[in-house]
Amino acid sequence: MENIKIGLVGGCLAGLGNVGKSQLFYSRLKSGVKPDFDVTFSLEGYSNIEDLEEKIKNLNSKRKLDILLLQVRPAPFVRACRLFLRAPQYRVNPLLLGRKPGNLLKMPAEAEDEFVGTIKDLKYSVKRKYFSAFNINVFLGFMFGVNKRVENYYIEQIISVSQLCKDLGIRLIVHGPVPRNSLGMANKLLRSFANKLERQLKPICPYASTLVFEYEGGGTLFEDGAHVNLRGHKMLAERLFPLVSSELAQFISSDNI
Repeated sequence: MENIKIGLVGGCLAGLGNVGKSQLFYSRLKSGVKPDFDVTFSLEGYSNIEDLEEKIKNLNSKRKLDILLLQVRPAPFVRACRLFLRAPQYRVNPLLLGRKPGNLLKMPAEAEDEFVGTIKDLKYSVKRKYFSAFNINVFLGFMFGVNKRVENYYIEQIISVSQLCKDLGIRLIVHGPVPRNSLGMANKLLRSFANKLERQLKPICPYASTLVFEYEGGGTLFEDGAHVNLRGHKMLAERLFPLVSSELAQFISSDNI
């Protein structure tokens, strides 16, 4: 039996408290794998796209990964699209000025609280959904084209991650962002971003589009507007399984056929 070590680098999708562990998408993936493989998952989180390479190196040093599943997180992307960033005072997004953002894309604690409060409950009023300080900031960024610069910056970082994985002998699979239904501007930005990711990453590595708003047969995937429910994890597993299976096939030697 072949032992395959898969790293999962992403966000809260890997350990949501509202979904049982056996129903999480990577548990569903594991249960669908043929008995030829003993698959183990190792998890790592990130909030800043610039931290990705270091996170992957650390995870690989512990587990010597065969496959890496990289989740493109929606929340950090949307945060990065703001016109003004706090560091700790407000300043214009450096990407708009053609500079690297560095740690400026990390959201301070007080702004994080505001962001979480914005996405926490779909029952918020239209005023809260579209006219909070956070959403106005994102809208201003959109008007100045900040989101397009962030898209390009993210893709540069992911292409660099792809090269790192090649150097380390890791097979990379990327899945795109999931929606953020309760943020006024988020899904408009995420649609544009997901389309560009698919166009530019598919020639480089296996890519799964996961910007899905309603499960086949009906039913929302994100009941609180932010966190994936059972249907959402089923969708993720269905989208990723063909890619994971294809990569696993590379580990079957002719002796096993």
